[in-house]
Amino acid sequence: QTYDGEMDFKSFLDFVLAMEHRSTQPALHYLWRVLDLRKKGSIGVFEIHYFFRHIREALIATHHPAAEIADVTDEIFDMVKPANPEEITLDDLFRSGVGETVVSILIDMQAFYHYDNRESLMHHSEEHT
Repeated sequence: QTYDGEMDFKSFLDFVLAMEHRSTQPALHYLWRVLDLRKKGSIGVFEIHYFFRHIREALIATHHPAAEIADVTDEIFDMVKPANPEEITLDDLFRSGVGETVVSILIDMQAFYHYDNRESLMHHSEEHT
């Protein structure tokens, strides 16, 4: 619940718990309500562009390389393999097993950075162990 566009304390706690436990179905269900902007039970190119645009802008502002929105959109659809190739449902996310990754790509700049650079970060980590 919001008050004048702001969260109350309980809503804030629900959000923090969902963010911290993105791998669980209850958290993905909660975060889905955030991603499903048009409340139609699915997300598509519009929602992916809407959310990832802000991630991309934040990466650019912090002088990090930023993937193209269209490339990320294609990658998300390739990972999820939705029943309908034009939209992703919550069931598609659950079925795909990559719900946490998809949600993180769309709402968490650091998580996207780690996802996008997973190979070089893993290589860097191996060099220092």
